[in-house]
Amino acid sequence: MSTNTITLTMNCDNDYIILMGALLKSIEVHHKTPEHIDVYLAGNNISETSKKMMLESVDPKMFTIYFKTMEEVIPPGMALPYDRNLFPATVYMRLFLPYVIPKEVKKVLYLDVDMIALEDISNVWNIDLGDSVIGAVVDCRVTTLDNDWGGVLNYKELGLDGKHPYVNSGLQLMNTEKYREAKMAERIIAAINDNAKFAEYAEQYALNTILPSIKWTEIPKKWNYFSTEEFDGEKGIIHYISRKPIHTTYKGKEIFKDIFFRYLNQTKWAYTKEVSETKRLIKKMGIVISKIKRHLK
Repeated sequence: MSTNTITLTMNCDNDYIILMGALLKSIEVHHKTPEHIDVYLAGNNISETSKKMMLESVDPKMFTIYFKTMEEVIPPGMALPYDRNLFPATVYMRLFLPYVIPKEVKKVLYLDVDMIALEDISNVWNIDLGDSVIGAVVDCRVTTLDNDWGGVLNYKELGLDGKHPYVNSGLQLMNTEKYREAKMAERIIAAINDNAKFAEYAEQYALNTILPSIKWTEIPKKWNYFSTEEFDGEKGIIHYISRKPIHTTYKGKEIFKDIFFRYLNQTKWAYTKEVSETKRLIKKMGIVISKIKRHLK
């Protein structure tokens, strides 16, 4: 494994691989330093057609993409939590990827696929974590645990300081050895199982209950900048929270939608028709049904 390699981890299903295509294209456009980029994607039901489109959308000299199934990613002895939210099971794959990548990889950069890079990701990759387990960005909207809108609502019962920073889990720079040593995946799953009614934001809730007890590094806001915020110039990484630019009901700033399609239209998914709200809701219902079935097994 070359030290001149950036290792990215991501997760998505076949519906959202289109977002990953736009993200990788944006990374390609802005990546000017010499590192090769290895991408480990944990995906659910990703078709061979989608894989082919992805591989044909990016420069093979810059990227190597490893497609992993959920079954391949979940380590022996671990299981997904049973939660009450509308996030797909793939959202938990970010927890397990540090366990299945090659042991010689000491650091990974996790990115949600609903992002677009506006500058070279080597700039965030090279942030020094020191002896921190992870690095993450404080949430743009919910900055502390005691925020009633979406923080850790039971922080008092958990004995946590309500003024501790609350991070968004969409971008995480992970020290893989320390991550495994700290048993982060196991602790996050346990936190969700023990506090299911509070875990509206799935593993993000659990991560924020654990951060006060570990060493972590705060990464500048520009590396996880929400599409609902005011435009602040083309820098860092845009995060398309809530409705995505491919949805007819997208509610972010229009300029960020334009930026997204600038990159998507350079991929094999160019000029794809936007997804209606009806189809989006059907997808959400499918997530609920699959979780009920999994719980009943």
